[in-house]
Amino acid sequence: MPVVNVLMIEDSKDQQTLYKDALDDYNLENNDKTINLDIVESSDEAITKLNEKSYDAVLLDLLLKGDAGDGHNASGNLVLSHIINSGRIRLVVYVVSSTLHALSNDFEDLFENPLMRKFNRDEDTCLVINDLVQVLNTGVTKILGGEGKLDRLINDVFFGHLSKGFDLWVKKNRDCERELLRYVTLHLSEYLDQEDANHDSTMNYFNPEFYILPPIKNPIATGDIISVNDKRYVVLSPSCDITPRGEKDGRLIFNVDVVVLVEIIPLKKEVFEDLGISYSTSGKTNAKAWRGFASVQRGTSPKQRYHYLPQYLDVDEAVIDFKRIINLSINDILDNEKIKRIATISSPFVRDVQSRFSAYFGRQGQPSGEWSV
Repeated sequence: MPVVNVLMIEDSKDQQTLYKDALDDYNLENNDKTINLDIVESSDEAITKLNEKSYDAVLLDLLLKGDAGDGHNASGNLVLSHIINSGRIRLVVYVVSSTLHALSNDFEDLFENPLMRKFNRDEDTCLVINDLVQVLNTGVTKILGGEGKLDRLINDVFFGHLSKGFDLWVKKNRDCERELLRYVTLHLSEYLDQEDANHDSTMNYFNPEFYILPPIKNPIATGDIISVNDKRYVVLSPSCDITPRGEKDGRLIFNVDVVVLVEIIPLKKEVFEDLGISYSTSGKTNAKAWRGFASVQRGTSPKQRYHYLPQYLDVDEAVIDFKRIINLSINDILDNEKIKRIATISSPFVRDVQSRFSAYFGRQGQPSGEWSV
């Protein structure tokens, strides 16, 4: 049975008992995992524990043993700083305190991160525990934690692959950090695309994997989803055309002057009807015809004219319509404040989009004729 390690940093015996009892109850009622709770009362003890053992989560009070009662210079901030500034410690942090006002202003922005949360001590203990369990159930600490799967896979790449041909890297006689990062990433992708004996053998992707959000590549990238005059488009110019080739007179130089944009149409019946786009070969416009059309787009063999985009955050469920194409000056896209980059379709999926786009425009029917001999 998997064991989840939680460190509670709290000097109140009553709070310790509340959380210990709640977790004991959870362990009795659930057999999918065991949550192990370690308790310390001071920042020094907490930092020592964090350096000695790998934890999945921390329950942190701000005002700890030895601190001034007014919350001034609360030492819980020292623990938080140690976690954030350590390159090794990666875990879920729940600040549970009656002195939330003592949280350092340096950390306020961090709590926009859903892996770092704040609760007043008066909050129901079971609510906090249930919330924590939901987060841990995602497996995020098993992937990105200090001893998570990602670290183990990197070890596999290091010892099983990189070490075998490392002499070639040494012979380059220069800093190869960028190339090494790319090498490791490519190998990690191969491992992650394997079936996992511990999970469903079907390699299903999840909506967030489809996008890089917000975009990373600058200033523009193939697969970018952008907003232009309240419409959304995907950039489908080849990456070699829109990768900057240098700079002249303060402006970036590209291989092309224009960018190919293909319109994104929300997958909604009323939108298709407003735009006059037929979604039924029989010409029907009833709900049944729409459900059939939408179901096909979500499947593995959509209509050749379209490519499906799943919903995620600021991206609505939609299709790319290869019949609706515009060209814009690349400088207009970079300079226009009204044009907003929303997300980038991630690498494995943008290749599929480009392939379907090319196939759609390369289609050609056979000429009619009398072929009898």
